[in-house]
Amino acid sequence: MNLPEITRTLLENRKGILSFDQSNEELSASFIREGIASSEETRRAFRELVFTTENFEHYVSGVTLSEEGLTDAHPSFGLFSEYLISKKILVGVEVGNAQSDSEIVSALPARLAQFRSREVSFAEWRMSVSVLSSPASQETKEQLRARIEFAKMCQSETIVPVIETDVLMDGTHSAAQAEDTITETLSLLSDLLESSGLDLKGVVVKTAMAVSGTTQSARADAREVAERTVRAVTVSLPKELGGVVFLSGSQTPEESAKNLNWIARMEPFSWPIAFSYTNALLLPALSRWKGLEENRAEAQSALIERLSLAQIADSGGYSDGMEESQLGKL
Repeated sequence: MNLPEITRTLLENRKGILSFDQSNEELSASFIREGIASSEETRRAFRELVFTTENFEHYVSGVTLSEEGLTDAHPSFGLFSEYLISKKILVGVEVGNAQSDSEIVSALPARLAQFRSREVSFAEWRMSVSVLSSPASQETKEQLRARIEFAKMCQSETIVPVIETDVLMDGTHSAAQAEDTITETLSLLSDLLESSGLDLKGVVVKTAMAVSGTTQSARADAREVAERTVRAVTVSLPKELGGVVFLSGSQTPEESAKNLNWIARMEPFSWPIAFSYTNALLLPALSRWKGLEENRAEAQSALIERLSLAQIADSGGYSDGMEESQLGKL
C-alpha cells in the first residue's frame, strides 16, 4: 500500500487505533495499581489476552506497539506483530523514548528501516504540552520541528507518520484554556506541515480533546468539550490531511465515549476521524484480569464492550444508557 492507502485503511469503517505503546515502566505502573506483578511474562500474557480477543479485528484497524511489543512473541503463534497483520490489522510503533529529540531524530533512519522490514505501517511520536505554558514556548516549537523531520523520514520508508500533540489534563485549567492551547499548538504544526513538502494525505495528526483540568471543579460537559475540540482542530489543521484521531488521555472510559460521541455528531469534517485510546480501552480489561487466567474471559469481554462503545460513539450513536446496559452484563 502507498501512504494514502495506509491512511485510509487506518481510518476506515469506524474502527479505531489501540495505542498499546506504553513503555515497560508505564505498563508496570498500571500493573502495580491492580496488584499484578510486572515482568516480561505478565506483559506478554496481557498482550496475548488483548490481541486474541474474539472479534478484536472488527473494532480495531491498527495497533500501536512499544518496541518491546514489536519484538515480543508468543510461544504458540510467534510475533504479536505478525499475528495482528494476519488479522488484517495494521501495526504501528511509538518511536519516542527517554532520549532527547535530537538523539531520536539522528537514530530514526536506521530504526525506521528496521520497522519497515517488520511490516510496520505507521509510526507515532508523542509530544506533551501543558495548558498553562501558553503561549507556545521555544521548546514546543523545536519539538514540532523535530516531528516534521520524523514525518519526512517516515514517508521515505512508506510509513505513515502520526504526529501526537497531547495537551496534558493535569491541573485546574478550564476547557476554554485547553482549546486555546490546542489551537495554538496545532496552528504552529499546520504552518510547518504546509511548508514541509510532505504528502499530507499520508499524515495523521493525533490530538487531545479540549477537556477541563482534572482538578477543575467546574468541568465542561461533553457537548462543550466537543464544540471546543472541533473548533480547535478545524480552524488549525490543513484540509488535505489524511486524518485526525483523538486520544483519551486521563479521561475515564465513559468520558472518552461521551466526548467522542458529541464530536462525531458534528461531522462531516475535511478529513476522516477516529479514536486512538490507551487506558480508556485497556484499563477495564486489566482491572478484571488481575493477572489471573480464570479471569481471562471476563477481561476480554470488558475489552470488547469498551471497543464497541467507542465505535458506537465514533458514529454519534452513543448514549449513557448503553453504559448501564453493558454494566448489567458483567
